[in-house]
Amino acid sequence: MTTTEQVINRIIQNIEKRGLKRYDPQDLWDICPNYHRYVSYFWRSLGYFFPILVRKIFGRKPHTRPTTYTHLAEALLLAEQNSIRLSENMNSIKICEDGLKEYLVDDGKKISWPYKWLKKYPYWNLGVIRNKLDNAEPTMMLHYLTRYNILLLKLGLYYDKKEYISIAHRTAIETMKNHQTCEYSDGSWSISYTYHTADCTLNVNTEFAQWLSMIPESLQNNDFRKALNGIVKLILREQNDDGSWHYYSKDFYKNLHTNNWIMNCIDCEHTGMVLTHLVYILKSPCLERSLYDKLLISVNKGFDYYITNFFDQNTGVGQGYTYGPRTIPAIPAQYAEAILSFYEYCLFPEGDPLLTKKILQRLPLIVKNMQNFVKKNGSTHSENIIRKLNYDSIRVGNGVVLQALVSYLVLKNKLLR
Repeated sequence: MTTTEQVINRIIQNIEKRGLKRYDPQDLWDICPNYHRYVSYFWRSLGYFFPILVRKIFGRKPHTRPTTYTHLAEALLLAEQNSIRLSENMNSIKICEDGLKEYLVDDGKKISWPYKWLKKYPYWNLGVIRNKLDNAEPTMMLHYLTRYNILLLKLGLYYDKKEYISIAHRTAIETMKNHQTCEYSDGSWSISYTYHTADCTLNVNTEFAQWLSMIPESLQNNDFRKALNGIVKLILREQNDDGSWHYYSKDFYKNLHTNNWIMNCIDCEHTGMVLTHLVYILKSPCLERSLYDKLLISVNKGFDYYITNFFDQNTGVGQGYTYGPRTIPAIPAQYAEAILSFYEYCLFPEGDPLLTKKILQRLPLIVKNMQNFVKKNGSTHSENIIRKLNYDSIRVGNGVVLQALVSYLVLKNKLLR
């Protein structure tokens, strides 16, 4: 039987041999934007059967994405914190620095994260473009911003790299100025996915709240606290009775006037992200005490829904969605985000002991299923809608799987032995 350590070694060898530049599942959305609907459908459909050929036709070359760096650096950092040697050639600081050279512009006065593909990548829901952009500056999507700045805070706090903490602090201020923000009558608060949209996407809001929650208290301000606690109020309001969350807020989805279930699904990957972020927020001194108990109940309810509805009790097999007309098998990246959330919850001292036990009993099966997707060359597939597509991606492939496997190793060392 292949062990977790052997699978990790396969992935490390893959990354060291092939480097970080890869094709990405998002490529076809970048080169076939939605405003040419039928042309887009044609090329995307063709791309499912001839993925590399279509990319070559459009001149798309292997490249990195911000989370190429963050998944790999997070895995390396966690290994470094727990005396696990993953690689002789890579470490978390070096990978982070390489990504900063590619994506960060900082002259000491102004800080920015320009994203070269965003001009070709208008938001996929055409009804939500902001009417007024004012002086908004084109920057990368909020998910990429949050992941990188969370990494900077983790590295900064662990290795005492004050410059990383400063970047994350200053970027948070600029992001709140540059993205569309909205404060609601009940005190909840949201921020848009991109600089030029007016959406309310739940997982990136909780991700942004985690970013704010990790900024040291000496650098906190009223705007940060208001946003963090406002997002908590948003997520409490948006949680369904069964403990789940949709992709968008209910009011925003209603205003889209669409019956496309996939646009507002309850899916494995983003549910895992939301739960990971919320566990971090529970540990923040900036969380209002009046919200703590409510959020803890919400998190327990969310995890109970997650482990019960997404993963088979006997086999640990995961599904990608639990809302809509189709059951789609979970891809490795979805398993990985789930494992990352289970890792955070099982190490959280104030979690429900019975729920923790339930998760720990099922977790080895879930990990085994994810490991089985990793091929001998260290790659894994990134899509499974029409058929499995393997681009040998790091961002939506072996990078996030590596991060999840290292988390599982650490959890085993602490709790499962």
